[in-house]
Amino acid sequence: MESEITLEETEGKIIITNASGNEIAKDKIGYSISFNSLGGTPLKSIANITPQTIVTAPENPELEGYVFDGWYTEPEYTNQWSFSNPITKDLILYAKWSNNGDNDNDEIPLQSISLNKSSIIMNKGNKELLKIECHPSTTTADKSISWETSNPNAAIVDSNGLVTAIGPGNAKITAQVIDNPFLYAECVISVPAENSSQNWFMLFMKRVLDWFVSIWQSIFGR
Repeated sequence: MESEITLEETEGKIIITNASGNEIAKDKIGYSISFNSLGGTPLKSIANITPQTIVTAPENPELEGYVFDGWYTEPEYTNQWSFSNPITKDLILYAKWSNNGDNDNDEIPLQSISLNKSSIIMNKGNKELLKIECHPSTTTADKSISWETSNPNAAIVDSNGLVTAIGPGNAKITAQVIDNPFLYAECVISVPAENSSQNWFMLFMKRVLDWFVSIWQSIFGR
């Protein structure tokens, strides 16, 4: 008797069950696109996108005193997204804004931030100063930053971005714009175990010595 398979779509997922009603598989129906308008009018995410589908662009967001200048796949505005591209993965798109010249206050919004390093290997006790880069550099917005670590046992960071390696492990250091939590940058700190290479060498030499001793005993006896 062949078992009956049932497919059910719920909450953006496909659930497959067998004849006994037991769930045997679950998978996403498709990809999604999220929009970060960076202070402009919010846009709803697009979900359940079939792979390789070309999605229609949403209406442009609006921000008083600024002109919408396209969607980008990174907050640093490295690659502009074209809605003529097929969707092959989940996306977060970031709005770029330009001053339209009608802004009486001549304010230039902060659109993204980045760090001078994305990952660092540090030995215990070493220090490293992370530096913030603002985009655009001519922004007139408040650039106050909060710093935090995901693992204080591996690395800590002070209010100026100075990182101190504490012990073996990994820690993610996050710099976040206080006035806009959507703007942040991260750096991964890796702290290796102390003298790990020395410990490995000592273990290797011990094994070599044990091997010579066993050979000597097998030839000459105890």
